[in-house]
Amino acid sequence: MFGYVGIYKDEMKVKDYRVFQAYYCGLCKELGKSFQPIVRIGLIYDMVFLAVLLDALPGAKKPYAEAKRCALHPTRKKPMIMENGSLRYSAYMSVLLVWAKLRDDKNDEGRSLKNSLGSCLYHSSFQKAYAVYKNEYDNIGRALEKLYELEKNKCGIADALADQFGGVLRILFTPDFVPNEYKEPVSALAYQMGRWIYLLDAFDDMPEDAKEGRYNPLLLQYGYQSGADMNEFSRTVKDGIAQGLEHTLAQIAIAADKIPFEQNADILFNIFYFGMPHMQGQILERKKTKHEKSIRSFRGERERE
Repeated sequence: MFGYVGIYKDEMKVKDYRVFQAYYCGLCKELGKSFQPIVRIGLIYDMVFLAVLLDALPGAKKPYAEAKRCALHPTRKKPMIMENGSLRYSAYMSVLLVWAKLRDDKNDEGRSLKNSLGSCLYHSSFQKAYAVYKNEYDNIGRALEKLYELEKNKCGIADALADQFGGVLRILFTPDFVPNEYKEPVSALAYQMGRWIYLLDAFDDMPEDAKEGRYNPLLLQYGYQSGADMNEFSRTVKDGIAQGLEHTLAQIAIAADKIPFEQNADILFNIFYFGMPHMQGQILERKKTKHEKSIRSFRGERERE
């Protein structure tokens, strides 16, 4: 998978993999249906996970799949989850997140051709999404502002920033239709996932951030000296970071155990117990780097140190 939060295909049943793919294709289809087709370029895989999770909660409507053609596969129909409230919510959140990213890039980099074009392409879609989820967007914006303020002030405590990003995911993962009796464990799960994603991304970005002179809380927290050997530095700090990540994965499992998942349970447990630990191991051993279709691509190029 492309994001940090994804499946581990080698440990997944074929039927579950097909369902996951149907959610992915369904989200792509929903983006084009609810908004302009161009917004599909902003599809982030973490939003597929969000739809799978919300559909797994007790009381959720059973997903309906239908074979459809798409622009990328015009000659072959592919199963897609259709007419699904969780996917629709994920599509709206995808648009709002991309708009927030465009706004942040503009604040950091000023007006550029790239940002101006992106804003133009997304403006009408953002207005539509904002009209429906104004409160959610405003709350996400406030949470991101706190995170960005810590980054701009070059905070050297990675947990402080991870906490803020956990708060962003709390907002995303607890829409009004989540049953009240499950809001607390879903909120806890989302918060811990946000922490895990931020910390893993920060470790993943250390070599590039050090090379480019960009801010990274782990470089500051562990006292990286400019010009030092990054491979040696990574080996020195890896165990401490891994310990924190393992603790966070354990907290995710504790929160997940409090939710009686119904449909999609096998997919979610594959993600929690195989997909995320596998990705963590790959990143810590420098065997794989993230793809930009991760929700953590929000951490842009901040001020140079």
